[in-house]
Amino acid sequence: MALLVIGSDRAQSFAETARSFAPDRDIRLHGAHGAEDEVEYALAWQPPVGALKTFPNLKLIVSVGAGVDHLFRDRELPAVPVSRYVDPDLTTRMTEYIVLHTLLHTRRLTEYQSQQRNTTWRYLPEATASQVRVGIMGLGVLGQAAATALLRLGYQVRGWSRSAKSVDGVACFASTEGLDAFLDETDILAVLLPLTPATEGLIDRSVLKRLSRSGRHPRMPGPVLINAGRGKLQVERWKAEELGLVHARVPGKRPLPRKGEREAAIVGAVLTIIRDQARILRAAGTPGKGDSDCDCGEESPEHAADPVGWHQTEFAAQELECLAKRIEDACG
Repeated sequence: MALLVIGSDRAQSFAETARSFAPDRDIRLHGAHGAEDEVEYALAWQPPVGALKTFPNLKLIVSVGAGVDHLFRDRELPAVPVSRYVDPDLTTRMTEYIVLHTLLHTRRLTEYQSQQRNTTWRYLPEATASQVRVGIMGLGVLGQAAATALLRLGYQVRGWSRSAKSVDGVACFASTEGLDAFLDETDILAVLLPLTPATEGLIDRSVLKRLSRSGRHPRMPGPVLINAGRGKLQVERWKAEELGLVHARVPGKRPLPRKGEREAAIVGAVLTIIRDQARILRAAGTPGKGDSDCDCGEESPEHAADPVGWHQTEFAAQELECLAKRIEDACG
């Protein structure tokens, strides 16, 4: 009865740790595992596709991590039980990540960071935690830990899962029947779903357009997306700004082209377009002349009817200007 350690670049470390806890057990590394029919258990992380099927007496596969999607990409995965780690350190880190980004947007720090880059200052009114509704998709170990932490900070917390669950203090929704009601009153959507064939591409344009359609506090920018799960949970063919999102996972950036006359002309045209769009945004969202860099903690009366709309427009314009400067600096 041998335990196989397979796939991870830290396989040697995992094997040594396992041996220290169970020195009487037969623990082997993939590639030096001896007879395949002696292996009954596998400790795996991203094993080579097709490798596990070569062990005819395999009884259990343990994923080194919270996710199991790296295993199910293997279409010839043996039909044996699959288990995964529930690690307190991982749970704590994921909880901190959700709380961090929730506070980042509730306190409007991304907007202040944009102001800082542009050496400007304008007071941005903030909603209190009790006025913000955070929805968590995925109520497993990680989702419930994040929900508990947010409840302690005073947030309204909602949860959605594919099957019905009950969590103290959390308004719970389930299945496709409960998704619409869940999204409708969610200001910040935190995704902690596992990646499976059923969840791949679940976060698409239709889901995001249903966020925060009613009851959002006027001082809460949004809606906000925090995808803490795998990238493939999310369809990335849409643009965040088209949906009014404050934060979203975006595809990787490509490097800028080398300098040259043709490239310089293209870069110049791009900069002109970006700066023109910033001016158009600012002109469309300019409030009355009473607006000022107010630090008194109150909204300016000229745009009190829609303070968030004006600040979002200004934030978008500042981001465009900052983008233009980065491109200009990079291209010399």
